[in-house]
Amino acid sequence: MNFKAITGRMTGFYGDTINNNVVDRPWHKIGRDETVRPACMDRIDLLIAAVFGLIAICIAVSGFSLTSHETGLLEYKNIWFQADIARVIDNMTNRGGSHWRTSVHPITSILLYPAGGLLTTLGLSPTTAARMVVVLFCALNGGMIFLVLRRVSLPRIPAAVFASLFLGSAAVIFWSSVVELYPIACTSLLMALFLMAPGHKSRRRWWIIVSAFTLSITVTNWAAGLIATFVRWKLKPFLTISASVLGIVLALSIIQFFTFKDARIFIDPHGLKWDAVSFSEPVMEKRGQLHTGWNPVGNVAVLYTASVVAPPARAENQGGELVETNQFGWFTSHTSAGLIATMAWLGLLALGIWGAIQNRQAHTFSIGLGLMLLANGLLHSVYGEVTFLYAMHVIPMLTVLAAMSWFSPARYAGVALALVVLVAGGSNNIVQFQHSAQLAGRIAVMPGVQQTQGTEIAR
Repeated sequence: MNFKAITGRMTGFYGDTINNNVVDRPWHKIGRDETVRPACMDRIDLLIAAVFGLIAICIAVSGFSLTSHETGLLEYKNIWFQADIARVIDNMTNRGGSHWRTSVHPITSILLYPAGGLLTTLGLSPTTAARMVVVLFCALNGGMIFLVLRRVSLPRIPAAVFASLFLGSAAVIFWSSVVELYPIACTSLLMALFLMAPGHKSRRRWWIIVSAFTLSITVTNWAAGLIATFVRWKLKPFLTISASVLGIVLALSIIQFFTFKDARIFIDPHGLKWDAVSFSEPVMEKRGQLHTGWNPVGNVAVLYTASVVAPPARAENQGGELVETNQFGWFTSHTSAGLIATMAWLGLLALGIWGAIQNRQAHTFSIGLGLMLLANGLLHSVYGEVTFLYAMHVIPMLTVLAAMSWFSPARYAGVALALVVLVAGGSNNIVQFQHSAQLAGRIAVMPGVQQTQGTEIAR
């Protein structure tokens, strides 16, 4: 990718001026006849992004140090908020293991196994190898979020504040610390946001690559790739790009089918139907499998708030297995710090929506951003018993929406709220993560834990 062609040139450390176009003024004071270009990036921005990448690595490594001794995260793969940790480690490092979840994670095996297999060949254990792959994508996420925020015209200091909020979120702290596909999916979503942001339209091949990446990791995340492409291209090229993406991923899926044991082609209707029936909450409720009944509003509330500020987790019997969940009591069960952070986060979201409306020069981007969040909200109002499991699928969009508060008349109030969320929410998230790691260990050593019915471990 020609970085200069995309970003252009920048003057001033704070990014206040760009080719004589003002980007630091409140958007409501910019005349309709003024053209405001997106913030351009230079080597300083790349250096700052690299620093955020290093911070993300530190978060992941620290998190792994707390979860590595919790045997339950491996032996009982569903304990950690229903995560499939054991399966993902095996798929990343063992070509002969069962790769049947490629029905909904289309080409993850063929993309990730080469790195995991190479590391195990070099003598690393499968768990260590898989963790190294995850840490790499965590680093990319830390750098990419800063670059996305700069691409949508935030000056460096506000961009750094909101990038820090991203790294201190519950989604990043909890899901950078176990081996799962969510950090990798997050990278694909950040790349889609980067391409969708205002400014130079990248070449069509980059749109094909990024859209294919969103489809590759989790089939539902293709919605982000499709939305980003749709809002930035006319109908005919949109259809051409999307058809090319489908063809490329399908071709790789067929190769994967003949390369990995039990691999499935993702357009197989039987596999998709099984997944929909197994994890659709209305269907599960009819079968009596939901612990407290279907609550679509609560699901969405958890998705949009617990992804940033984690409520306390508890152990709950789900389908005959004890797993951790923070699905209910997302507001009332918070500690004082968590409650303060949640209130600040709700206010910040309101300012973000206001700023997105005020920012007339980025309406197309704002519409795409809103559609991505809406798609996730609609999906997880009916799909997934533990909504926190999908936190990394929304935290990129939620962070950018919060950052849009910079374009509201109350921009400095937005930064102040972001700092409150960062400090109060970040400290809360660390405490709740430590509690969750300890809780997972206690569940794992319970006699007959997988057969226990109706047991709940006190917080």
